[in-house]
Amino acid sequence: MATRQHYGFLALTAMLGTTLCLALGVTLDVYRQDQSAHQLDVNSLPAPAAGPSGLDELEGLARQNLFKPDSFERLAVNRWPAGSDFVVRLTYSAVNSRGDRTERHIEAKLNSDGKVLEVIGRW
Repeated sequence: MATRQHYGFLALTAMLGTTLCLALGVTLDVYRQDQSAHQLDVNSLPAPAAGPSGLDELEGLARQNLFKPDSFERLAVNRWPAGSDFVVRLTYSAVNSRGDRTERHIEAKLNSDGKVLEVIGRW
């Protein structure tokens, strides 16, 4: 009798574990789709207007702390609304002092005109 209960418990545990794994997989797929919806293709960004755009200003802020500012390379731009403003995350790579190319991020809050209001973080 104890053996049947033990095997029943193992079967129930396996079914619950499988269900949990499937639910987690679906959740991750939905999250990835939602994140990719906010991803902008770097090559599809419009050419900057005559004056500096918010993205130009953000790139300038990113270049300020680089060992080799001319090694800056834009990789991705993510943008999402934050009230009447926008949060923009710029992912870029650059060469550090050891000569290695590293990936970095800068995130800032921009108004609807593209002016950087505040830098939220760098990593």
